[in-house]
Amino acid sequence: MLSLVIGIIFRDFEGHILAAYTYPNTFVADATTVEARACLQTVVVAEGLGFRNLVVERWLLDSHKENPNV
Repeated sequence: MLSLVIGIIFRDFEGHILAAYTYPNTFVADATTVEARACLQTVVVAEGLGFRNLVVERWLLDSHKENPNV
């Protein structure tokens, strides 16, 4: 089981940060579950903030390596 924190940054079309959010996530079985939970949490937070149009991009930061193409 993995334990991690999901970070979400909301930006406008010019790249300005509108909001940032972190979400602790425990008892995660695998990377696919992590990605699914991150997407779900992004949609839930965006809806709560009243955002209507989203483009979802992913970037995974591993504690042992950094690779935006993972």
